[in-house]
Amino acid sequence: MNDNDRTTLVLGDLTALFAARSVYHKSINYAKLDETLKRVLGVESYDSNIWFTLFRQDNEKQVSFVQGLRDLGWDIETVSTREIKRMSDSRQYRFDTRIAYNLGLAVEGYDRVVVVSDSYELYPALVHLHEDDPKIDTYLAFFSDALDGRWWKEIRREGSRLHLIDLEEELHREEGLK
Repeated sequence: MNDNDRTTLVLGDLTALFAARSVYHKSINYAKLDETLKRVLGVESYDSNIWFTLFRQDNEKQVSFVQGLRDLGWDIETVSTREIKRMSDSRQYRFDTRIAYNLGLAVEGYDRVVVVSDSYELYPALVHLHEDDPKIDTYLAFFSDALDGRWWKEIRREGSRLHLIDLEEELHREEGLK
């Protein structure tokens, strides 16, 4: 089976990418990110993708940003900052619970699952995918220098079925930047 015959699900936390951009001074071209993930995975399109983000309808920049991502073919699930009750500081909100829920559903019909997030809380959900279906390949895509250090133990563990897509390396491959 070649890569184009495999079914691929991408689940991404846009707030985590925004935080990496802000805290770690990352430059993120989302069209390039889309091209990069497709190149690394060897696909022309994803079978399914869901990207989560905080959103304010009255913020023109956010409206434009979300529309631009939808133009890339990304399915964006927006959450109003008013809907967030779990934390008082919405800048720290992550979508790990929603991603984990969708990972639980991913065992049905996907050969490959990619999670774009830095949240280590997603590790148990990724492990459960292999327990439910050992044939599912799992990928964590994020900037290696912005990852929670606990990921490294799991990524480097002998026999690990978790593959890292280092966005720092992959996004700048052609540019020769590091």
